[in-house]
Amino acid sequence: MDQSPTRRATESCGTSPQSEAPLRWPSEAGPWLVGFSHGPDSTLLLALAVQHCQSADLPPPIAVHVDHALRPQSAAEAKAAQACAAELGAAFVCERIAPPASESRARQMRHQVFARALARLGGSCVLLGQHLDDQRETLLFRLLRGSGPLGLAGMRWRSVLQSPHRLLLVRPLLNWTRESILSELRRRRLPWIEDPSNANPEHTARNQIRHQLLPEWTQRQGGLAQLDALAAAAAALRSAVETELALAEPATPGPLRLPLELLDVLSPWTREQLYLRATRALGQPDPSRALLAECDALRRARSGSRSEARGRWRLRRTRSELQFEAWGQPS
Repeated sequence: MDQSPTRRATESCGTSPQSEAPLRWPSEAGPWLVGFSHGPDSTLLLALAVQHCQSADLPPPIAVHVDHALRPQSAAEAKAAQACAAELGAAFVCERIAPPASESRARQMRHQVFARALARLGGSCVLLGQHLDDQRETLLFRLLRGSGPLGLAGMRWRSVLQSPHRLLLVRPLLNWTRESILSELRRRRLPWIEDPSNANPEHTARNQIRHQLLPEWTQRQGGLAQLDALAAAAAALRSAVETELALAEPATPGPLRLPLELLDVLSPWTREQLYLRATRALGQPDPSRALLAECDALRRARSGSRSEARGRWRLRRTRSELQFEAWGQPS
């Protein structure tokens, strides 16, 4: 007699089916929300979260499904996701949104849905099914875009978004590969839904990386090890910069005023982060790398020199400081 998905999900070995790829659960008590598309990653994550919450005597997780209304079958897929969540023993909520114009806009809209759900349901964090292959794709994507060293550090296993509402995102599967996730789903005989757009290399730049560039890189001797080593080195640099930022912060009068004596003793990566903080404090988009380099060059310029992002902000060098100000603000 076949077992139900609930029993198949909970009758598994230990807290992590893969001893070489441990799960990292948040310390927050919950309830946890799980971003649940009913794809393979989020389906396994929901099953494992239900199992963990049962064993740890935590409230059951809540599956949050975002219907992007991109395909005629999206409503049927939402119903299938609801049925799966019920079988696994998780509560389910669904929000339908207007079709997004881009991949980045879709991500922003999902985050907004998650933030509203956290506030409405009293949740503590949102679990996401992003995994090691996603991490590698992100690194390659950022390499192609010319990201700086800190951008190559990739996704953190937990991160906090502050705008417009605080949103804690946790990625328990970040050490798992896509193949290990599929293998565990098959072992548990759990169904999932494949998004056909993910199989089309021409659909998005990330799909092209997933289906063409990453497989080619994998075939190179040591290819994945090189990617992982690069990500680890970038993560170590990011940690060092964060430590330096924490030490530097008490010496600054505020995010818009940066003493030259302080800037001169900081690493270039930490200075760059201070420039980014200043423009963000002004509510402006992040400057290009060329404009960041121009900001840094102003340290060595004459007193009274300026750098401008026309229509947004400008930077002045005084005898002792770099001063950021909104465009049009009185001198």
